[in-house]
Amino acid sequence: ALWRRENLDADQILEYPEDPTERLRHLGITRVAIGIDPSTWDPDLGDDPGTVAEGIETGIVVVGIDAQDPPHLYVLDDLSMRGQAEAWAGAAAEAFYRWSAAFVVPETNAGGGLVLTTLRLVAPNVVIYREGNRVGVRAAVGKRARGEPIALLSDQHRWHHVGSFPLLE
Repeated sequence: ALWRRENLDADQILEYPEDPTERLRHLGITRVAIGIDPSTWDPDLGDDPGTVAEGIETGIVVVGIDAQDPPHLYVLDDLSMRGQAEAWAGAAAEAFYRWSAAFVVPETNAGGGLVLTTLRLVAPNVVIYREGNRVGVRAAVGKRARGEPIALLSDQHRWHHVGSFPLLE
């Protein structure tokens, strides 16, 4: 565990407007992104022979950044789910519009073509993050190494959960 429970609790924001636009204004958030870490595993098998269960969870998180110097980051929603590609792509697209996000940031390491194709089929007008000619992001290191910079923001009290996200936490 990279995060300290006392930091998560101390920096959690529990009072905020319900309306997403008002919440962004209230918190001073200037940009929002939707992150997707798609499942790369085959679906779980159900209890009954010949059935398929819900599959492995796809991570979908809505994160905002404010204009402070240095900036603070805010987890606005956790939409992580177990489901088929069309379901998680639809959830990400809905969040994109609901939160007036700048872009969706899919991890494209394994099955990147499928991830991008599914997003484009389900939500052709969603803006997908790109850096140069590369669409989405590729994880170059393990999850622990990718999580350490965010945990450092938490240690600096610059990482906030807006609401309660017990499964994410």
